[in-house]
Amino acid sequence: MDRRRALVNLGIISGGLVLFPSCEFSKEKATIALNNLEINASQENLLKEIIASIIPNGEIPGAIELKVDEFVWVMLDDCFSKEGQQDFLKGLNSFNDVVDKIRGKSFHKLLEEERSTVLKSIEEGDQFDEKDKVGEFLRTLKQLCVFGFMQSEFIMTEVMPYSLVPGKYGTCETIDPEKRINVNG
Repeated sequence: MDRRRALVNLGIISGGLVLFPSCEFSKEKATIALNNLEINASQENLLKEIIASIIPNGEIPGAIELKVDEFVWVMLDDCFSKEGQQDFLKGLNSFNDVVDKIRGKSFHKLLEEERSTVLKSIEEGDQFDEKDKVGEFLRTLKQLCVFGFMQSEFIMTEVMPYSLVPGKYGTCETIDPEKRINVNG
């Protein structure tokens, strides 16, 4: 028996045993890394589709283009309690079942107008069981989505410029109804 060859083989085997657990390919992984939440790619994609329906693209970029979905995940991961996170994920996981009960299709197969109608009917809350937490999930998601959209860099710099330090005080100014103003600054 060649001792050197046996030691090399033993080194390769022990290195393989150390690396093997990290080579898990069976689970679909999300693209965003979170500290407290474990989400998969299908949950991430469903949330993106819902957010794209809440604030779609128009004259200005929509919520997905401004990466509001990442904002929602980070807010949920960092600022919500463990119970709040579980309720949100439970609502997200039950969302497609409720949509299937209402429309007979999953959310990603619906047209844009149908998506708006479904979101409105879920928000009104008369066609689903409250134990699924879908209504609470949708209200929370909508609040986070609007907050993230309004606080995005594009909105704060291009649409409604925010002046950190107020400039001169204008005593008399003509109000232009077409001009967008920032109500916060």
